[in-house]
Amino acid sequence: MIGVVGEPDEWKRLLVLLTDGRRLVTGELSRRERAELGAPVAERLRQPHPGARSMVRWLHPVLAVVVELEARQVHRIALPAAAE
Repeated sequence: MIGVVGEPDEWKRLLVLLTDGRRLVTGELSRRERAELGAPVAERLRQPHPGARSMVRWLHPVLAVVVELEARQVHRIALPAAAE
C-alpha cells in the first residue's frame, strides 16, 4: 500500500501498487479493515505538503498488504500475517 485517500483523519480508501505494476484505489473499507490497518497506516502517514489540496496521503515506508481480487475488484485487503 502506498497511500490513503480521503479527508484528513478520515481516510476510507487505499491506494495500492500491485506486484505486476498496476495501481488501484480500493472501494470504501469496511470497519474491520480500517480497524486492522489503522495503526500500521497511522505510523507511516507522511505530513501533507503545506497548501496542498490533495486527497491522497502518502505512506513512508510503504506497507505490505495482501490484496484479493475478484472480477478485477478488490475483494479483501489485509496485513500479511492476518491473511493466512
